Parts: sequence; structure tokens; C-alpha cells
Amino acid sequence: LVNLIEVRALQLNGLETDKFSIVKLFKLLGLQLALFPISLTRVFDAKMIILFYVMLLMSITGIILTYLSPMLGVVILLLGSLIGLVIFAITVIELWKANDKLFLGVLVLTAALWIISTLVVLVNAIIGIVFLLLALGASLVYMGFVVFNGFRLSVSSMVFLHKKISIIESAKNSWEITKGNVLVIFALSLVVGIAVWVLQTIAATIGRLIGGVFDALLGTQFLAIVMDFVFLMIFGTIFGVFSLNLLPAIYAHLLSAVPAQSAAGRAQQAAQPQMSPPKEMPVQKTWPKKRQAV
Repeated sequence: LVNLIEVRALQLNGLETDKFSIVKLFKLLGLQLALFPISLTRVFDAKMIILFYVMLLMSITGIILTYLSPMLGVVILLLGSLIGLVIFAITVIELWKANDKLFLGVLVLTAALWIISTLVVLVNAIIGIVFLLLALGASLVYMGFVVFNGFRLSVSSMVFLHKKISIIESAKNSWEITKGNVLVIFALSLVVGIAVWVLQTIAATIGRLIGGVFDALLGTQFLAIVMDFVFLMIFGTIFGVFSLNLLPAIYAHLLSAVPAQSAAGRAQQAAQPQMSPPKEMPVQKTWPKKRQAV
């Protein structure tokens, strides 16, 4: 139902959407699963995503098995750790190829500080705690980048509903069109979220007041509970539908802004004076002088 509302919201914003079906719905669920490892690594690769969830599944399985069969649990945990090292190596290589040095530096520094703090704390507890605090600080910085990545990928589902493209291409498209617009998306999400919360609080308060009146008149709390529930259901649904229109509206605005920016760039380039190539000066031929007879 949520996806159908988003499809209709995209259509109301003047966008022709791809045909929605059960297959599209399951692919959309796959997209939501894919966005998590992409936001952690900035690597847009299907094999990488599969490796990530294999590692996650093996880690959970290994932890559970340590209580049933400790040896088997440790083996599975070690295999999961090896897959994690492969994922980390692939991430470093891909970020280096993409010239994303800042995120790469934060990622490597965070991992290095955690490894150093784990080793040092076994030798010297005080120095180990210092490195542990540094690792926590680096992790906070890294999580800030992950949240930023999440905003860059926030319209991936809108792209997938709008166009007939793959999951990875939808994420890449979202990453491209949200470039330079993260603060706008964050501000709009914050304003709409606060507005919906305030309106829901007001609706709930009105429901309690009306229910309190029935309670005072009839001497029963049943109608008060019913009125509170009815107001929350009605207005909660209305405000929920309103908030679901946020991402389609943002996506439509970003799509309209991209051609405008391209046209502005072309106009600015056309307005710049074109440098004409320097004219070639005619080469004067010099003839050798005749020798005078002595």
C-alpha cells in the first residue's frame, strides 16, 4: 500500500512510472536490503552486497552455534571474519579507484584504531583505553558519513518506481541526482517530520478531550478510549499519507533541477568569448645575395 501511494505521488508530480507488479515489489524489497551495505561502503556492486549478507548470516549463525557446538561456532565465525576482510579489501580498492580519498581515509583510520586498541589493551590497559576512545571518536565520524550516504541514497526507491532499471542502477542514479542537495533533503525531512508530529499530537489531544467529555457525561471510560483511538487512526493515516508524498516531491524537484543546471552550464559556456587561433604571419623568403666579382 505504501509503494502504491508513492507511485501515485510520482504520477501526481508529472512523472510516468514503470508498471508496478509483485515482481517489482520483491525487487523493491531487495533494493532496501542493498542500500544498507552501499551506505556503509559506497561500493555499488551486487556481488559485494551478497558477500556482506553472507558474512552477516555467518556471524549470527556462529554466535548461536557457540552455545550449542563451540568448535563449529568458532569455525563459522572465523570464516565470516575472512569474508569481512575480503569485503574490506574490495572496498578499499574500489574507493581508491573512485578517488574517494576522504571516505577511504576515515574508513581505514577507524578500522586501524579498533585493531590497535584491541591489541594494545592486552598489553597496557591505560594506553589501550586511550586508543579505544580514539576508535570511538573515529567511529562517530564514520557514522556521520554513513548517515550522509543514506541521504544520498534516499530517493533510490523513487528512481526504481519511476524507471525500468536495476537495483544497482537505481542506487547509482540516486547518488548522482542528490549530489549537492543533502542539506535540502535533510531540512525538508526534518520540517515535515516535526509538522506531522505536532499535528498528530494536536489530533490526539483533541481526541482525549472529546473522550473526556463523554467520560464525564456518561461515567464510562470506554468511549474516551474509542474516541482517542479513532482520532489517532484517522489523522494518523492522513498525516502518514502526507509524509509519504515527501520523497516523490523531492525526487521530481531534483529531476527538474538537473536539466536546468545542464542548460545553465551550456548557456554559460556559450556566453564565454571564444578564443580564435592566432593568425599565421606570412613567411618572407630571403634570397641569397649575389657575390660581387673582385
